Amino acid sequence: MKKVAFVASFALVAAAQAAVLFDNGPVYDVAGSPNLSRLITPSTTLGAGAQTTANNAVADNFTASSSWNITQLTFYMYQTGANSTFTFTGLNYQICSSNSDAVSWTSASVSNGGLVAYRVTNTTLTDRTRAIFAINVSVNLNIGPGNYILRWQASGSLASGPWQPPVVPTNGGGNATQSLAGGAFNPLVDTGSSLNMELPFTISGTEVPAPGALALVGVGAIVTTRRRR
Repeated sequence: MKKVAFVASFALVAAAQAAVLFDNGPVYDVAGSPNLSRLITPSTTLGAGAQTTANNAVADNFTASSSWNITQLTFYMYQTGANSTFTFTGLNYQICSSNSDAVSWTSASVSNGGLVAYRVTNTTLTDRTRAIFAINVSVNLNIGPGNYILRWQASGSLASGPWQPPVVPTNGGGNATQSLAGGAFNPLVDTGSSLNMELPFTISGTEVPAPGALALVGVGAIVTTRRRR
């Protein structure tokens, strides 16, 4: 009978597999083969500098609606000239509660999450030099519900970049920030349109069940056991 109870509990736990908990916006605005992330006039910023070697970094906010077990952070960046090759070699990140918090980087290994899109302009739609890749970082983080800021910077094997493209289209209302040469994080504004930008990233993991939900798992297992008797 204990085995039946275990199976019932396991089925409920298995239903809560890792999934995207937060998505901060679209990486591309033209779906196809390939997908395109377009820079549209009057915007002029193809990508913001977030290079570990120059101590530049970017940041954006997110809200956890419940307690989360975070298992993966995914960033979307490019290096000019990489074409279809994944050239990222490392990434630093930090989750904090305020832009005034001191920088405290966690260095992470990266894995190739795949080529997502190409960063282009309306006059260079066939340009393939700016390949935006998904950069996966495995983590083991537990956070409670609340508002947070995610900061990051990356390194790569090429001379140009890493660069951080914005969420597209750039239409204002964003609250991304950037730190240059280790300085303060200030609003990240497109120089052509004067619009505040938003940056794409995703957070994956599982929601932590509320205490009441955990109690129901136990009750479900007991009921199942009794019915089998």
